[in-house]
Amino acid sequence: SYTTEDVELLKAIFDSEYYQKLYGEEVRSSPSSGVTEDAQLAAINHFMRIGWTQNYNPNNWFNVAEYRKYFPGQGNPVLEWLKLASGITEQRYPEEVVVSVTTHPPRIGTSWFSLESLLRQSQKPNKLILYVAADDFPARTLPLSLEILKRRGLEVRFSEKNYKVATKLLPALQDFPKGVIITADDDRIYHPNLLEILLTEHSKYPNNIIAPSAREYIYEGLPQS
Repeated sequence: SYTTEDVELLKAIFDSEYYQKLYGEEVRSSPSSGVTEDAQLAAINHFMRIGWTQNYNPNNWFNVAEYRKYFPGQGNPVLEWLKLASGITEQRYPEEVVVSVTTHPPRIGTSWFSLESLLRQSQKPNKLILYVAADDFPARTLPLSLEILKRRGLEVRFSEKNYKVATKLLPALQDFPKGVIITADDDRIYHPNLLEILLTEHSKYPNNIIAPSAREYIYEGLPQS
């Protein structure tokens, strides 16, 4: 059963117009929607009792099937997500550990999946920062998905200079010159032990760059003319 608090949580991200457009006939014919003249509440009731089990989406950015694939749980995935605890820690290692990510307009709508996986690490960072170029987002507005992740520790910083892909590294080096900086991409789902592994290796080799994968380039000189 769901509580009033559950309904209020879901209202924060639920797009009843979107839901009614896709699943309206089912909502109107389903007894689980309850006897109500409130179209939004009827749609929410349908989603909470039936919709999520059939991978129906509550809005145009929360893909229930994808979320359940990467972050399996026991119940309604949207409510479970909205109730998750903080993904950062105040504990030091002893250095400050900063996970830095960047994104750009074509991918900002889906970047929250990658950021979510970084908030679920077995060894939590001190900061998770999304650096974005200010000229990419002149209005400085963010998708609702990222605003919700900010409640769990995500920090967003606007870089006045656009370093393209290096925006995930160069501003972080300036902001945290003595920190341990871990860069991540905005289009990958990360294993929950990633930070733990990287920090363990960092403790063994504190002056080295640690990476899950790398390429070695061998320079053999210029070709003979």
